[in-house]
Amino acid sequence: MTIGQGLVFEDTDFTGVYDKINGVYGRNDNGYGQVLVSNPAANGVAVTSADWNNLRTYCVNTRIHQAGSSSPTSVSSGAVVQSALVTELDTLADTCITNRYSIAAGQFTADEAKSSATRQSSVSGTWGVQASSNHVLTATCTVTGADMNSDGSRRGLRYFFNAGGKVKIAISLASFTGGVSGKGQKWADLFSGAGTIYMDYTQTLCTGTGTTSTVGGLDLTTTDQQIFRKDVGSGVYSENYFLIYARFTDVNQTAIIFTLKAYDMDTGDQQGGFLPGPAVDEAVDGNLTVSFTQDRPSGSYVSITTPTYSSVTFSTGTS
Repeated sequence: MTIGQGLVFEDTDFTGVYDKINGVYGRNDNGYGQVLVSNPAANGVAVTSADWNNLRTYCVNTRIHQAGSSSPTSVSSGAVVQSALVTELDTLADTCITNRYSIAAGQFTADEAKSSATRQSSVSGTWGVQASSNHVLTATCTVTGADMNSDGSRRGLRYFFNAGGKVKIAISLASFTGGVSGKGQKWADLFSGAGTIYMDYTQTLCTGTGTTSTVGGLDLTTTDQQIFRKDVGSGVYSENYFLIYARFTDVNQTAIIFTLKAYDMDTGDQQGGFLPGPAVDEAVDGNLTVSFTQDRPSGSYVSITTPTYSSVTFSTGTS
């Protein structure tokens, strides 16, 4: 099996490799959204060594994005492609399929800041008191896929996750009162203990501790699914915890709504002292910050247009 410049190549061999790599690198629900030159063999056009090298480039770009390196044999203009090279590239395409969700170091922009907001109790009021019906604090942010190559935002979200992208959430509480044993400190410890929470295509994990999930960006529905939970666990404020939910905005999967809910279910505890008196349900004050960042595939070989992130909004209530 050979190919020379301007000579006809075996259509089925070329098309077989092309279809495999297009399924990973190209514009489809399972791909990276990159643009390939159309397959000449599919239109009955003679395939040249230049066409073969284009196909090689798609395979190389995909594999470098996944693993950091790749060097299948190239073909000079006018040279002959031996059957062994066809097998080599076909094997490489299979490897790319097997590792389609992998991403190598240097192939993404890490911790890219996208949306952050701080709720200041001095401006918006305190929260966390059962009697005031403000013991559940909610924060939301909507992440919308980019319309890459006129493919729509649904594809844009899928390209992001297919190519190894991650949405990351960090929560912190600062400038609170009550000292190291107060409710504010316990909430600050709870948030910081989770570290950074991040969602990839198939799971949601964290850099700290908490209950993670096997729900990723490609697993969502239009109904909220819990993707993370963190509990105080013990002590005076053991009733308190926070959850993170995620869902698609619509059946077309154009955007994801992330919802944080911090449940202050503590109803009050007696304070220290000789005559402790009635239980006190302290309010939570200080500055609560919710930040969204991302790891976006953005290397020289695969690059994904960033999704857009809405402003983080806050509200309080009873649920």
